[in-house]
Amino acid sequence: MTADAVGGIWDYALELAGGLSRRGVSVVLAVMGIAPNEAQARQAEGVPGLTLHHGSFKLEWMAEAEQDLTLAGDWLLDLADRCDPDLIHLNGYTHAALPWRRPVMVVAHSCVLSWWLAVHGEAAPADWQPYARRAAEGLRAADMVVAPTRAMLDAITAIYNVATSTRVIWNGRDPADWQPRNVKQPVILSAGRLWDEAKNIRALESIASNLDCR
Repeated sequence: MTADAVGGIWDYALELAGGLSRRGVSVVLAVMGIAPNEAQARQAEGVPGLTLHHGSFKLEWMAEAEQDLTLAGDWLLDLADRCDPDLIHLNGYTHAALPWRRPVMVVAHSCVLSWWLAVHGEAAPADWQPYARRAAEGLRAADMVVAPTRAMLDAITAIYNVATSTRVIWNGRDPADWQPRNVKQPVILSAGRLWDEAKNIRALESIASNLDCR
């Protein structure tokens, strides 16, 4: 399974790996981008059957990523040959087009083109065409494309003309990790990347002074 240590994909990957471990499935987690920090490394160590590998390669949505994506592809194929997995689970698009010789599932959590269309109401600029080409090639090469919502799956299949098998599988968390407090406090927590217009933190900021919360 591929992942990165920056955002929600990390939590998704470890939650899934933990669930799979309870069913006797071991996961080799190939993390690209920045390395997991100490807390994340300890978190990964706590998942039975999880083996963590890290490669310092640019992620597919980053600028001038072509060379890193090629090197990352070689690294992933070598890792697969050494681990001999039954399934390749990719939380990204580009590397689904590699010659895996194993079934490949791509999970579509997000993408630049659908983000741009939703936020700006128009197609992404031409600068994103290399990303779009790589994503399309990967999605069309996958044996299965999964998304956490029907809306995301519909967007992906429409934008990239995906004709392979698809399925919606909702994201989930272990309820044992999220026990509610007995007494609720007047607090509003908004979590998201402040620079990402899709998170719409601006909407909460605009009414913050009118709320009886902190």
